[in-house]
Amino acid sequence: GFEAVKLNKEDGSATYRIQKGNYRVFLAKLRNNLSVDLNSLAEDKDYPSIKKVEFTNDLSTVTLYVEKEDYLSGLDHFIDQSIFEWVGKYKSFANQVPSCELIIRDIEDNSVIQENKG
Repeated sequence: GFEAVKLNKEDGSATYRIQKGNYRVFLAKLRNNLSVDLNSLAEDKDYPSIKKVEFTNDLSTVTLYVEKEDYLSGLDHFIDQSIFEWVGKYKSFANQVPSCELIIRDIEDNSVIQENKG
């Protein structure tokens, strides 16, 4: 559905041209894929400490509920950067500020383990 792409030499960005109807469809698909990816983290065997994922409708906050000891002693925290990238990509295409707050909570007592902004 993209009509043209212009590379901006000054800052290295790209400008995409697309019809409004195609743009809405593109954003809806991108948002749906993002929701699926975030929700699937709780079932992903690559991230065993993650037990539940919640996020706000505007994607300003993503919360991971984890088994604290497993999260802190393992490598699951590497998903943090990916979440920031996924949300940032969607928000960039939606013409929004590409940022979100990531909150890591203990699934047992709901205490905050970590908060990051990206």
